Amino acid sequence: MIRYRSCSSVRGDKHGVGRRRCPHVLLSGSSANHHHSRRCMAAGGHIAQACITGLSRPRLNPIGSRGGHLFAQGSRAVEVVVQGPAKGSANLVLHGQQGRCSGGEHVLRRTSSVLEAGGWRRRMISGGHPCVLVPVPREPEPVEDVVTLARYPFLPQASPWISALAGEHRITLDELLEGSFMEPARARARIRLIETVEAEEGVSLSGGDLHSENGRLIEAFSFYYARLVVCATRDERLVARWALAEAQRAERLLRNDERALPAVARTYISDIHSREHRGPSGRGERGTALQHLEWTVGLADFIEMCPKITGDRWRLANTELSEGSIRLHSEAQYSSSAKVARLLRERIKGSIEADALEKVAEVNDELAARLALPIGIVRNLMEARVQQSIALAGVDEEDWPPCMRRIVADLTNGVNVNHFGRVFLASMGSTMELPQSTTVDFFRGAPDFSEATTSYQVGHVYEQGYTPAGCAKLKVNHNCPVLPGDDRLCDREWLTHPLKYVRSKQRWKQRMEEEAAPVVHADVSPPTDG
Repeated sequence: MIRYRSCSSVRGDKHGVGRRRCPHVLLSGSSANHHHSRRCMAAGGHIAQACITGLSRPRLNPIGSRGGHLFAQGSRAVEVVVQGPAKGSANLVLHGQQGRCSGGEHVLRRTSSVLEAGGWRRRMISGGHPCVLVPVPREPEPVEDVVTLARYPFLPQASPWISALAGEHRITLDELLEGSFMEPARARARIRLIETVEAEEGVSLSGGDLHSENGRLIEAFSFYYARLVVCATRDERLVARWALAEAQRAERLLRNDERALPAVARTYISDIHSREHRGPSGRGERGTALQHLEWTVGLADFIEMCPKITGDRWRLANTELSEGSIRLHSEAQYSSSAKVARLLRERIKGSIEADALEKVAEVNDELAARLALPIGIVRNLMEARVQQSIALAGVDEEDWPPCMRRIVADLTNGVNVNHFGRVFLASMGSTMELPQSTTVDFFRGAPDFSEATTSYQVGHVYEQGYTPAGCAKLKVNHNCPVLPGDDRLCDREWLTHPLKYVRSKQRWKQRMEEEAAPVVHADVSPPTDG
């Protein structure tokens, strides 16, 4: 049984100790090293809460007394570390610059959050959205197959293999950036980057002959070069879109990769098992070659990964839960292994994005200057994509409030905008009398975009005539990108609604047009006699 200690208070940001009850999930089981659900709510400018609960937990006393497990944090996520061996006692430690409590067991830091428990590997969770922290294997099982390592170069097992390749072939940073030996890898990387922006299905599967050493070199180092370019842009939206594109590629490969799927699944999911099952083959639209494998996934893993996936089959109420695990049934058009690959896409995207964001700070100006050409290409492609999406509305982008422009840009770049932001965008489209098809087009770059589902939901908003949310609600739901001083119009005290922004812009443009219009004087001739 994992035991932990608590303290009466945590000295944090200006909020002190959180005052709200934190939702949690308690999983039953007999194993001493059973999984524990963690709930971390890290939102910009709001209280971030972290809660950890075990199989046998103390009674939740009022916050501020012994036994409370809610802690406040500032505008970034909380880094949570659980120290201690897999068996025995474990202490919850929140590391950071905010300070320590009296027992020295809880420390807070304003940083991206990770979870590290005895016997489990670190797991990066980004801030800004509610998320569940679940254990991920600390030491993933070894992968000896070099084809698998080259095909999935983002795997933690691939790092030492790629380092060994670099040493064997004397591949330095200079060689990777400018050497003739690495030119094929750079060419493949440029294709990966272009497909990141332009291809809806992510990076293409074709990457050369991975059964040859040269092919493996090109595939592995093209990923590293592409990551260098993306990090050098210092654009978090591009990082997110690139991570999504690579994760989509991995999903399509894993659907039919009988050799790699089990190892990759156990690398990113702590509680996952498979068994032979004679049922629907699932070789349809989303079928795989793994016809007779049926998978079960731990509840804690499932509830973290599935919220970003659309479709009723991913809702917890529609799943079969048994002894703390979700059974992934094979369907005629969607096999159990294809469902595992879809879940893995979420974990892989998060892992790639977190690693890249960590490396953004390591890119200096000199390295960015050497990558100026590919950076310029990618940025121009991204800008063209955003402008193309905005042009669909047939109105001047300058008339849009910043919140609307940001949501459209995020969706275009593959960022998963929250539900409140999506409803706001649809209601703005309805209020501004944009065609429904135009509003639907705004969502085409979103992860898991479905033409039928989006058309139905947008149509419902148009039929009901929803009024767009005001500025206060947009700020509470993290859909307002404006800080004081960013936009002079938004700084006005009277501007409390995005529609006021639109009307003010239109009135100002109308006045400018009237002032610029030439004054026409009537030619009045003097009367003549006779």
